[in-house]
Amino acid sequence: MFLRKITTKGKTYLNIIKSYWDNGKAKHKSIASFGCIDNINEEEIKKIGLSLIKYCNEKANILDIDTAKEKDRKNWGAVRLIKKIWETFDFPKILKKIGKDRKIKFNYFSAIFLMLVDRMFDPTSKLGVYEKQSFYYGIEENDLQHLYRALDLLSEKKEELEEYIFEKNTDLFKMSVDVVLYDVTTFHFESVRSDVLRDFGYSKACKFNEVQIVMSLLVDLEGRPVGFDLYEGNMFEGHTLKDAIEKIKNRFKINKLIFIADRAMLSKDNIELIKNSNYEYIISSRLKNKAAQVKEEVLCETSYIPAVTDDKDDEFKYKEINMFEVTRKNVDKLEGKISDTVKLDKLIDKTFCRKEFYKKLEKLEFNQKDITQIICESVKDDKIICSWSRKRARKDKYDRDRLIEKAQNMVQKNRGRLVSQKGALRYIDIESKVTGKLKQEKIQEDEKWNGYYGVEINCEINSSEKILEYYHQLWRVEESFRIFKSHLETRPMFHWNPNRIKGHMVLCFIAFLIERTIEIELKKAKIDYSTTRIREALWKLQFSEITVEDKTFFLRSPVQGLANDILRAFRIKIPPHITTPENF
Repeated sequence: MFLRKITTKGKTYLNIIKSYWDNGKAKHKSIASFGCIDNINEEEIKKIGLSLIKYCNEKANILDIDTAKEKDRKNWGAVRLIKKIWETFDFPKILKKIGKDRKIKFNYFSAIFLMLVDRMFDPTSKLGVYEKQSFYYGIEENDLQHLYRALDLLSEKKEELEEYIFEKNTDLFKMSVDVVLYDVTTFHFESVRSDVLRDFGYSKACKFNEVQIVMSLLVDLEGRPVGFDLYEGNMFEGHTLKDAIEKIKNRFKINKLIFIADRAMLSKDNIELIKNSNYEYIISSRLKNKAAQVKEEVLCETSYIPAVTDDKDDEFKYKEINMFEVTRKNVDKLEGKISDTVKLDKLIDKTFCRKEFYKKLEKLEFNQKDITQIICESVKDDKIICSWSRKRARKDKYDRDRLIEKAQNMVQKNRGRLVSQKGALRYIDIESKVTGKLKQEKIQEDEKWNGYYGVEINCEINSSEKILEYYHQLWRVEESFRIFKSHLETRPMFHWNPNRIKGHMVLCFIAFLIERTIEIELKKAKIDYSTTRIREALWKLQFSEITVEDKTFFLRSPVQGLANDILRAFRIKIPPHITTPENF
């Protein structure tokens, strides 16, 4: 049946028409009429229609769409994804454990989860988190004071959380820690007030007039976090290595690994520390500061092995220098010249001997044979893998030409206090505190090193290419710091209490763990996108809370593109396009 308008004698009637078959022919019959509708407006006809539907089926839930209003808008995608990883790591288990010895009367699970969601997708202060918490669907409402108190708990239980995360990474994802990457960075505060944690020091952000803290970070070759530590702002980054070694050996019970770090960690004490821990290392080498025999060997073009590169415009070659052989030649040249402690000190310096061997040497009667054996023994496992790249040579030349140009301007304009040997000043021959001339010999000496780079190792890996490949993964820890500083917006920190600062950093560490887990799992599913694109995609997964008459509905935004790929990769079910709160 259907409705049909019928016009008769200039008037319009609305009839109900029934279709039926008569001897194989379709026919229509009017079975009821609403009469003339010329004087009835559309709104009245609409009400009649709704009444008819309700009359036909008393259970029908017919609502007037014109009464629909948007009450609120919430995000569900970010919350569901983080909750999925939160449950994968079983964080409620460790949170229950670390909170059982404290009489906590608020839901710190919810407070920590809320701050994690916000830190990953729209970082702001804890006050900002509190004010917009209703935007995240499915999270219990939290008081502002509870957010701060949750940070205190994270600060107090940092070590337990780290060990739990390490165990979970190992069990769930088979995280391999036979190779770890290590680096240090700084986070500054808009303040000049120092305390037991914040202090003035060398700032990597060049904020030398503001207090800061120092953070060290350990990650594996995939970029998964292993652990971190915080230090006073005036701590020299090379001095942080001792804590990292102790953490790996004692807390994580790792007995064998290769330690990869940049040249800031290259000191005799640090190398001795790594060796005494029975660990191996791959550390950037300062080739220009090496003994004459080593530099001569690096610059000798023989024995270099060419390597295949993806860049057709580049040329890459490398060679391995055995420090035992170089040291032995050096010691043999000094035969019969060792007569006092002063000369012995110079010999130790030139042959890279460590402190432990110096103590042995002190007890000897300067017997040449014994000295040679002990000194060579000190470097028996040490090697330098040096490489040359045409691409790096072009960059080195470009960087040096800029410094030379700057140095020439400084000399011509008599500007600057020429008392330093850093940057462009290294090429200026200081004749007074104001003027000078360029050091041509220094420029020519540096030109020899265009394109050369080296790493010092003591590991048993036979492939030099594999060692260089490992070292080149150091960018992952540097990228990790960029995520901390940009994506997670670790600073500015709206905290002044050292415990709250530490708790905030623990929160950021857990957020980084979740972020890195998302990236790695997406790559396994052949979905490779930046952290920014992932954030944008999940941020769009929202729904509108609408009311129609006295009923509430959730109207979901479209799920497409990267957002759809992410949900599929983590097996997260997409809610219906429109549904009730009970069924969402």
